[in-house]
Amino acid sequence: LLLLLNAHHEPIPFTLPKPAEGWWDLVFDTARGDGDDVCHSVGDVYELADRSMVMFRFWFQEKSEL
Repeated sequence: LLLLLNAHHEPIPFTLPKPAEGWWDLVFDTARGDGDDVCHSVGDVYELADRSMVMFRFWFQEKSEL
């Protein structure tokens, strides 16, 4: 899991890390309501809205899927 918090009054870009081969799934974003149906790639930049909290879940890619 990846939990991001932004207490600042302006949005902050955040680059999603690469813990392994796979993708990030947005669980929730308090600025947008629920998560989305988009798979976010490692290295993608996510715009963290002002005064918001975001949670991502990482899905590991099996070696057979590479």
